Amino acid sequence: MPDKPQLRISVLTLAPGDEAQLVDSPLSTQLKGLIAAGSLKYTAAADDWEPFGDGKTIWSHLQEGLNAFDVFSESAGIRTFKTRRNIGLFVVDPAALLHPVKSRLAILIQEHVCSRDDKASCIVIHGPLPPQFFRELQTYYSEALIDLLQESKGKLFEDEIDSPRRLRQFLRRLGPELANVPHSERDAEALTALRAVNGRLIPPISPTIGMGAG
Repeated sequence: MPDKPQLRISVLTLAPGDEAQLVDSPLSTQLKGLIAAGSLKYTAAADDWEPFGDGKTIWSHLQEGLNAFDVFSESAGIRTFKTRRNIGLFVVDPAALLHPVKSRLAILIQEHVCSRDDKASCIVIHGPLPPQFFRELQTYYSEALIDLLQESKGKLFEDEIDSPRRLRQFLRRLGPELANVPHSERDAEALTALRAVNGRLIPPISPTIGMGAG
């Protein structure tokens, strides 16, 4: 059995105590209130972050959605260029953009994704955010990460992930890109899926890379 392709992943999110260092703004004030009320919770290790409030860590979701890869965490070393240049998938909590140090890391991530074809970034949106706060935060990070929105939209970047289902969908689409599956094979798989939906089920042309559970 062939070895699985390797994939290095880094998660950028807030940690307990980071709320005391947020850039002073109305958004930061709201975020501090949500953390103080227990509506948002953060963990010391970024990989243990539970963005969807379902009791599962982001790392568990990534492992399930990318089970065709051997995945390795590089979250602890994200501040160094040598580490970042080997990362294939960045996962960013948009609230981190309100932190002075982590917002700069997010911009560096943007530069990596936009300048290299083999990089990807996934913006994970918290499900339980109050609607008004979410809209204001979305406007804020859309402006901060405008290059990602303009250069990578629809290919290696997704900024509207607010549930495990949407994360699985993104990872399913992203898997072949990260595994360097030729475009002809990806197109053939898409045609196979379309025929299956239309009731004309035919055998798959090639194994799907990155297909998650569920």
